[in-house]
Amino acid sequence: MLFRSVRIKPEVPLAELIAHMSLLGSQVAEADQHLQTGLQLFSEDPPGRAEILCRLIVTSGLLGDDNRTAGYWTELTIQQPGGEWMMPFVNTMVSLVRSGETTLVKKLIAQSGDRPELFPLRRALEYLDTHDRDLIERLSPEVRGVVEDIVKRLELAPQKQQGRS
Repeated sequence: MLFRSVRIKPEVPLAELIAHMSLLGSQVAEADQHLQTGLQLFSEDPPGRAEILCRLIVTSGLLGDDNRTAGYWTELTIQQPGGEWMMPFVNTMVSLVRSGETTLVKKLIAQSGDRPELFPLRRALEYLDTHDRDLIERLSPEVRGVVEDIVKRLELAPQKQQGRS
């Protein structure tokens, strides 16, 4: 997992800021610091804050700081009640799987606690590990559709599925 850090400036549009904080360099700790600054700058922007919190969950996971990871999880789900946080989180996790960080994704999901909103993502990862079609077939039609969509997105990932240990 590689990160590019960027100095955060209040005049930088949110989309550009998020893009700059994404994958590229290997300075996870520096990216984490800049993301924390971004969290302060976007205190009144829930969607932007959710994007940054998702990335902070990743950086704190990479840095092995389980307490901070748990704190960001709590803030993300409290700040965006009703599941609005799911899209940025799932998009972040799909990007991680595509870059070969499946193990990290599983760890971050496990650290989220037993959040029912993450069941489709958990089940999709389980299916990709086992290719047991029954894991999907037994689901209700609504959930099955969501899981199948996630599986399709994840199957586009490179074959490097092992990730970090």
